[in-house]
Amino acid sequence: MEQPTPVLRERVSVVTRNRNCRLRRYRWSVGPLLWGLAFALLPLPLKAQEGLQDYDHWAGLCQSLTQQKQYEDALKACDQAIALNTNDPQTWIDRSTIVFALAKHSDAVAAFNQVLKLKPDEPQILAKRCISLFKLKNYEPALKDCELALQVADQRGQSLPDQAWYYRSAALFKLERLEEALAAYDWATHIHSRDGRAWADRCQVLAALKQYSLAFQSCDRALRGDSDWGGSSPAIGWSQLAQLHRQLGDYNQALKGYDKALAFAPKDSQLWSQQGILLDQLGEHQQAQASHGFAVTLAPTSSAALIQQCANANQLRQFEMALASCEKAFQEGDGDWGEAGLEFAWSQRGTALIGLGRFEEALTSIDRALALTPKDAHSWSARALSLWRLGRFDEALDAAAQGVDVDPQSSLAWFNQGRILTTLGKLEEAVAAYDQALKGDANAGKQPTLVEIWINQSAAYWRLEDYGQALSAADQAVALDAKSDRAWYNKALALMGLRSYSRAVTAYNKALAFNEKNADYWTGKGIALKALGNFPEALASLEQALSLNPNHSLALLNQERVKKQIEPSQ
Repeated sequence: MEQPTPVLRERVSVVTRNRNCRLRRYRWSVGPLLWGLAFALLPLPLKAQEGLQDYDHWAGLCQSLTQQKQYEDALKACDQAIALNTNDPQTWIDRSTIVFALAKHSDAVAAFNQVLKLKPDEPQILAKRCISLFKLKNYEPALKDCELALQVADQRGQSLPDQAWYYRSAALFKLERLEEALAAYDWATHIHSRDGRAWADRCQVLAALKQYSLAFQSCDRALRGDSDWGGSSPAIGWSQLAQLHRQLGDYNQALKGYDKALAFAPKDSQLWSQQGILLDQLGEHQQAQASHGFAVTLAPTSSAALIQQCANANQLRQFEMALASCEKAFQEGDGDWGEAGLEFAWSQRGTALIGLGRFEEALTSIDRALALTPKDAHSWSARALSLWRLGRFDEALDAAAQGVDVDPQSSLAWFNQGRILTTLGKLEEAVAAYDQALKGDANAGKQPTLVEIWINQSAAYWRLEDYGQALSAADQAVALDAKSDRAWYNKALALMGLRSYSRAVTAYNKALAFNEKNADYWTGKGIALKALGNFPEALASLEQALSLNPNHSLALLNQERVKKQIEPSQ
């Protein structure tokens, strides 16, 4: 065959790979008559290559695409190569690099296992497997891998694997081996003095050890401008500082810390959730609702975020919404319940069901929570409330007592005990239980609110005919929430007991200003006006009560009496 003229020759490069996994580059001289062949040798789209059974081709493509960080296509090429030859460590290394970079940590662990079968005790691979195991919350095996990576690297005189020291420290902390974790972080920050993550985590360990002054120093060091965050951001440091302030009860500084953290990481659902939890703790439930909403929007399948949203909706008494969030957490969530745990999820689901009046279902959910964590005051309190609503008063009182024993600072446990004792007619004991509730964690914004406790204590005093104490408790409720119709109503009842009818009318008017659809309020006002001899207005109030509730017995009785007072004068 006649050779092409040298002047017209072009060069086309094709990459292939030999059996020893080394890239080799071949060149062909191509003339005008062979352009079709030349184009045939250029790389085809990946889908068009799928029928090829050439291991060298797929292994080379796997390595090339991995180096170019085209991970999705690289993974397909690696899998084609592995299907043809399962014993090439480099292909497994490439595959592990891909799935590790894609944060597919279960796949990464499996790939690292294959690499280590073919090339045992590779420090870098052990270190990366340590990281993947840590991300999967398998802290014991993660710790073993990091320690082995460091040991092997030291024995071979190799440079220490990247991040091995950091993740060894982090695993020790997760395993609650605090003193060892602190020593490990000390060494990690000694090796890399600008490691922001290590300094921030060291702050967290010191806080757990209650060495608060040193913890603040470590957080401050983390947040210095020269810190290296290893691909992360200072959000980690601000978050740890916020948690430290929260642990010490400095909630305003904690909120500022979360605001700073979110400025660096506005798409971090965990940060939004933590901010929401803090706002709930402060009783700022409406603001917290927005934070929990952001958390769920950013991580729609996060069980931890969904269950905190459920808890927030329970605080707001939005029980339908609460149950929907809880059910979604169970049915569609990722199963990671965060620090609150699965028992918190069952307990909050039970609370939502109580709010919806589904008490038997609530008991089932709450009993699941208690099976996981028997020493949970909230669950015992919720159980007491369900049993009380079901009329099982003795069992309810036992459950409330369990809640108090578990957590003497639980306002909810004392509050429920007070309500059950009131139902049983044990009013003096009820008043004492409400006193304990007022001293508990309701002061930190938890449910029940201080207003609710004062209102219930006022009612108990009223039933004891101690109208002075009833009035004092009602005044405390009004001082905390001047828009509480129930607080004003209880004040009116106490004033009626003290025969201060004119002031009682004023209190009834206040209650009606916030809830004009309550027949009891109109009835009370009518009775007070009757006592003052103002029979026409009394009759108007009583008739208003009966328009709202035609069967209101007290309104009917007093209507007849007022009419008899009016009729002789007409």
